[in-house]
Amino acid sequence: MDDDTSLRDAVGKVLKKVDPATTGLREIRRLVETELGLAPKACDARKDEIRRLVLETSPKKKKRARNDDVQAAKKTKKEETATKPVENEEDDERVRQLKMLARAMGTGPSVYRGLGNMDVEAKVKALTERLRERGAEFQAVPTAKDIARAKSKRAKQLDLDGMDASNILESGERRSRRQQVVVVASPRNNKTEPDDDDLSESEFNF
Repeated sequence: MDDDTSLRDAVGKVLKKVDPATTGLREIRRLVETELGLAPKACDARKDEIRRLVLETSPKKKKRARNDDVQAAKKTKKEETATKPVENEEDDERVRQLKMLARAMGTGPSVYRGLGNMDVEAKVKALTERLRERGAEFQAVPTAKDIARAKSKRAKQLDLDGMDASNILESGERRSRRQQVVVVASPRNNKTEPDDDDLSESEFNF
């Protein structure tokens, strides 16, 4: 029979083909004999040694198999992550640009109403429609130039609104002053003039 190294190698090769948890030692010995090119039952005299080698080798095999399974699972998960489309709106450039445009326009929270349960594509479509309804001008995705233009437009509108409010206040003050001038007038002479009846009576009492 070959030396211990050959026997160990033969046992290792056999355990790569069979599971020691479901394969008996006798069958393993027969397979080892076949691996070494020996006659049947030639390894029975070394069955204790073969048993020891099986116990030493099989845990390593199981551990290696578990490690292989873990590595395969990690690889599969990594591939799925790499191929999975972007679903997080914070990672989507279109959603970020649309939100920046909404802030520049000062649209308020109403533009985001009902978006919570939508996926990214639906949010992009809804935000695009709502912003354009409010006067936004942009192509597929708002650019930095579009956002700057919207911000400038809003600033001008706020300035105009402020001027209109100032004109209303000044007009009200002028109207109030005119009313005061009309109310304050010189008093009339309170001396009572005799009416026609008094004059007629005096003519008879001279």
